[in-house]
Amino acid sequence: MEKVNALVVDDAKLFAESFAHLLTGSMHIKKAWEAISAEQGISIIRKHSIQVGFIDARMPVTDGIQLILRLRKEYPRLYLIGMTGYNEASTLADLKHAGVHGILLKHHTGIQEINQCLQTIMAGKYYSNSTANLTNADFRSTLNLTPRDFDILRLLCEGLATKEIAAHLGLQQSSIEDHRKRLLHKTGTKNSTELIAYVLRNGLL
Repeated sequence: MEKVNALVVDDAKLFAESFAHLLTGSMHIKKAWEAISAEQGISIIRKHSIQVGFIDARMPVTDGIQLILRLRKEYPRLYLIGMTGYNEASTLADLKHAGVHGILLKHHTGIQEINQCLQTIMAGKYYSNSTANLTNADFRSTLNLTPRDFDILRLLCEGLATKEIAAHLGLQQSSIEDHRKRLLHKTGTKNSTELIAYVLRNGLL
């Protein structure tokens, strides 16, 4: 893989500088910048050709989750790696829900793991530290999905249209459409195509 430019966004200045320096030791990193706020990070992305962003999940003012959501919308080709100092299911779920390509625990990450992470996400796969594992069951619980939600998701993934799902479940089409809208809201997706991709990517079924 070609070398890429990276950006580290973390409100702890010393960590941001140190991690950016660590990144320059990776065989896959051409140059690394650091930022201590979301706005500073966006400014750097606008000025430079950044391919990979390492974003701290929790920051003041605009936190990392909000920044990740914004960057996904404005820079869809940017690879985003969420970072957290805490192996908490809620934070891991928030990062995964925001659509990161991978997750690293800040204090358990060395150059070897950085290389492995970059190789994995560049190959189109999801990456997380072995210590930052959020089980599919844990992740499903954070979405508050009902048994009916799972029925509808399963049938959507099988390619059934709203009318067919309604007939299969013995419900009105309007009821299925209401469920679908709630599922879009819960998962932060915009349409059925994105919803199905989200379900498959996160192993919800």
